[in-house]
Amino acid sequence: MASFDASAAAGEDAILTREELLTPVVLSRLLGFAVEKAELTNLAGEGGLSGGILNRVHVYAEGDAVKHTFVLKNEGGWAGNKAAGLAREGLFYKHFAPTLRAHGVSLPVVYYAHGDMSSGQKLILLEDIKDGVQAGYFFGPGSPHNWTKDLEKITGGEGAPSALDITRKAFSIAAKLHAKYWRDESLLQMHFLKGVDWRQGKGDEAYMSTQRQAADAWESLRAKMSADGGGDGGSGVVWDNYLLEVMDSSMSKISWETYQQDVASATAWTLMHSDCHPANMMWQAAEQRLVLLDWEVVGLGSGPQDLAQFVISHMNPALRKEHEMELLRAYYAELLAEKPELQHSYSFDQCLRDYVAGGSERWVWLLALLVTICPPPMVQYFHDQLCAFMKDHNITALSVGMPRI
Repeated sequence: MASFDASAAAGEDAILTREELLTPVVLSRLLGFAVEKAELTNLAGEGGLSGGILNRVHVYAEGDAVKHTFVLKNEGGWAGNKAAGLAREGLFYKHFAPTLRAHGVSLPVVYYAHGDMSSGQKLILLEDIKDGVQAGYFFGPGSPHNWTKDLEKITGGEGAPSALDITRKAFSIAAKLHAKYWRDESLLQMHFLKGVDWRQGKGDEAYMSTQRQAADAWESLRAKMSADGGGDGGSGVVWDNYLLEVMDSSMSKISWETYQQDVASATAWTLMHSDCHPANMMWQAAEQRLVLLDWEVVGLGSGPQDLAQFVISHMNPALRKEHEMELLRAYYAELLAEKPELQHSYSFDQCLRDYVAGGSERWVWLLALLVTICPPPMVQYFHDQLCAFMKDHNITALSVGMPRI
C-alpha cells in the first residue's frame, strides 16, 4: 500500500471531510486498491494514541472478504482545540512524516493528513499498529498509566523488552529526529510548530497566557498551603520543601523578555516531539520496532529535553540514575554520527546541561498543571519523579530557569 501522497491521491491541496475521506472512491485512491466499503469502531481508552476522536477503520476490498484496518484520528467539538493547537499533528504528518521515515525515524505510515490551525480541526488516516503494545507498559507498575493493568498479560511476560531496552530505542530514534533538523532555519517558516513564532519575537500574549496556566495553578496551591498552616493545601500530596522552593523560584522567573534573551543566545535547537514519554509510543515485537505517536505539541526547542521528559515520566529513579549517563552518551554518539559537524559546536557537557535543565523546567510547568487535573496519588508520583531527578542533578532555586511550555 502506498503511503500518503496528497498530490497523487486526492489533489495537490486536498482538504477532505471525514465523510469524504471514508468514501470507497477516495479510500481506493489513497490506499492503492479497490475499496468496497468502510466501517468504524471506536477506540476510546486504548493506549498509544491520545487526544482527539479515535476510530479503527475496517476497509473491505472490492469482491473480497479480506478486511484491512487503519486508524482514523480527528478533532471535533472541543472549543479548546484551536487554543491548544492540536491541529498541528495533522500538519506535522503531512509535511514531515515522509522525510523522517526515510531518515530512520519510526513513525506510523500516513495515508492522509490535514490540519487547520484556524479552526483546530484535523483529520489523519494512519497505519493501524494493532499488534503493538503501548511502550509505557514495559516500565512496570510504578507509573500511574500502568496502575490496575495486568502488565504481564499485556506485555507478554518473559521475553518482553525491559524499560531499559525501550529507553535505548527511544533515545536512538530521538537522535535521528533531532539531528535531521538541527538548527534548520527552514523550520522557522513552519508557523504551526509550537514555539516558532515565540522564538521570533511574536505572540507574547499567547506565550504569557500559556505560562500563566501553570503559574496561576501553582500560586493557588501555595496560597491554600499557606492558609492551611503549612499543610498540603488540600492537594493530598506530601510536598518536599526542596521541590517547593525550586518550583517557587522557577515560577518567579517567568518573563517574556528573559525568554527572548534565552532563545536569542541558544546555539542548540531542533525539531522536538515535546510530549515525549513511553505512553506516546508503541512497541511491535515481531519487527522490534518502536513507533512514535501523538505529535500534537511538536515544535522547536532543546532535543535533550525530550529525553529527560521521557525518563522523568516513567522510569524508576534508581534505574534512571544508574543508566542515564550511558543512555545520554549513546544518544550523543548517535547525534554526532548523524551530524558529524556538531563535534565542533556541541559538546557532551552541553548536551548534559540541556538534558538536566530541559527536563527539570519542562516538568515544573507540567507538575503545576497536573495538581489541578490529576488525583493526589498520581500527582505524588510525578512529584517524587521530578524531585529525585532535580536532587540527583543538583538543581537549586538559584540555578533553575523559568518553566518550559
